[in-house]
Amino acid sequence: MGTDPRLYRRFLMDALTEGRMSVLAARYGVSPATMYRMRKQAIGDGALVPLGECKLAQGPNQEAIISAHLPSAVRRRRRRESKRHHKTERRYRRRLRMAALIHYGDKPPRCVCCGESHLEFLCIDHIDGGGNRHRESIKRTAGTSFYAWLKRNDYPLGYRVLCHNCNLAIGFYGACPHAPQKDS
Repeated sequence: MGTDPRLYRRFLMDALTEGRMSVLAARYGVSPATMYRMRKQAIGDGALVPLGECKLAQGPNQEAIISAHLPSAVRRRRRRESKRHHKTERRYRRRLRMAALIHYGDKPPRCVCCGESHLEFLCIDHIDGGGNRHRESIKRTAGTSFYAWLKRNDYPLGYRVLCHNCNLAIGFYGACPHAPQKDS
């Protein structure tokens, strides 16, 4: 006799808060023997981990098993919504970055030092240096959260568009090889 998938899914979610099989059996209207069989199956599947007589903890496979016991229409909707959400987020991040690059560079954006125009190679540079200290002070990391900060603050002065090569050369060596040499 197989286990009803809906009952098994409810059991996996409720077993963490109420580990006593007799209480769960009364709640679901089944025999305690059925509950113990489901407990044994859940432990065997890796969905639950026993922590003693009545205590259970979430196992490594619990999320996968719960989602596997969802109706197929629900699984398809979750997968579709997840893909749509990722596309929307990706589009938002690209637009935010492009707006910052266009504001601080030309249209199309290009490195002010060497003229590189591939978007993948471009970044925002702090003109006076100190980018790490600045990002720490505003509690932002590089990337999307920094671009969002720039937009929220109406693109403040003190930034420019450089390619990663020029940016790293200035950071490591104090000057970019593309810049004209100053005679001392």
